[in-house]
Order: sequence, then C-alpha cells, then structure tokens
Amino acid sequence: MLFTLFSKQPKKLILLDAIGALLSAFLLGVVLVRWQHLVGISVPALYLLAAIPVLFILYDLFYFAKKDHNLSRPLKILALMIACYCILSLFTASYEHTTITSLGWTYLSIEVLLVLSIALVEYKVSRQLGRS
Repeated sequence: MLFTLFSKQPKKLILLDAIGALLSAFLLGVVLVRWQHLVGISVPALYLLAAIPVLFILYDLFYFAKKDHNLSRPLKILALMIACYCILSLFTASYEHTTITSLGWTYLSIEVLLVLSIALVEYKVSRQLGRS
C-alpha cells in the first residue's frame, strides 16, 4: 500500500524521509545526549549519528524543492546512503559494546529497522520510476 502511494507521488516519500531524518537528528542529538547515561553511547558518537540525518534533510529538501519530476536516481542514492548510515549505526553500537545499555541497543535496533524499511520503499519506488 505504501509503495503504491509513493510510486505515484514520490515527492511525498522525500518529505517523509526528511521528517524521519529530523526526528532521528533530534532524538540522537538532543534527547539521547541528555540521557546518555541511560543509553551508554558516548556523546561524540551520538552527535556523529545525529549529524548524518541533518545531511539527509538537506538532500531531501533539495530534491523536494526541485522541479525535476524524475526522482528515480535521487531516491536510489538516498536508499543507499541510508543503508550505509544504518551500517554505521550498528558499527558504532558494536564499537561501544562495553558501555551501551539494553536501552541503547533497543533504540538503535528500532531506528535501524524503521529507517531500513523506508530505504527499501525508496529503492522500490526508484526502480518503478526508472521503468516509466
């Protein structure tokens, strides 16, 4: 159902990605930094993980505002960048395995699953747009 909706209106998918990236940046860079002792991820790592979604927001807003109607390639690139971000998140958690708490693992696991789900939809929509 989501795939059908977004394949007809890919700019809404770009906007959804920007909103999700904003939420991730806020949670990682503000909320989890404030409660760092509960998640066990170092503050520099949280700031790094928060900075990357800010770059996604800029990317999303650029293509949302752009008049070009063919978003196949930008969506494919975005899906790949998101997958790399998820790998970095898991690598960061593994690197900090001695201090990360169950709450930290839970947060990162949920975020990775949600973000990868969006990336999968973006990739599928990009392929559909590439065919038309």
